[in-house]
Amino acid sequence: MGKLEESKKTLIKEVAGAILAGGKSRRFGSDKRFFKLNDKTLLEIMCEKLRSVFETKYISTEKNFEAKLSQHKIEISDFKIVHDRYDDIGPISGIVSVLYQISQIGCVFVPCDMPFLPEKILFFLSEFKDFDIVYFNLNGKIYPIPAYYSKNLIPEIEKMISKGIFALKYLIQSYRGKKLELGEKDLEKLGVRIEDMKNINEIKDI
Repeated sequence: MGKLEESKKTLIKEVAGAILAGGKSRRFGSDKRFFKLNDKTLLEIMCEKLRSVFETKYISTEKNFEAKLSQHKIEISDFKIVHDRYDDIGPISGIVSVLYQISQIGCVFVPCDMPFLPEKILFFLSEFKDFDIVYFNLNGKIYPIPAYYSKNLIPEIEKMISKGIFALKYLIQSYRGKKLELGEKDLEKLGVRIEDMKNINEIKDI
């Protein structure tokens, strides 16, 4: 873990970090990005996590999001806001939109609704920048996010979208380039529980 400990000393520059915050929150019943947990919104919690890891940070979201930030009096000027290139096709739009913007080789993506995710996961994913996809498979369940995706995926993603295929799991499973699957043993080494990777989809999840 020497490499991981060393990376904690300074912010990571070679890899960008991005929050996917373009969801509709249909199951939650309200815009969960602005739901407060211990006096901070889910969005602010995730912003704090990325601030402690990455020098370059993005938020992928829909158009007019800035007005919502203003309405909720949230200041995140250190994040670059990227509007979705494609509407209503899910996280894959946010990922390709950010990949077009970054100058780095790749980006670690996190969802807006994973407030218990430890920063050490972000550092860990950032170590594998020689791959195009780095993701977790925990107890047989693929986690497309949090994950690392490289700019090399842009043509592959665009091809999928042109065919009407929007599932990140399809991208992960069908991609023939350099990818790495992480599992339970990797979490154990980091001292992270599977429960820490939980999404807040409904009020009862909190």
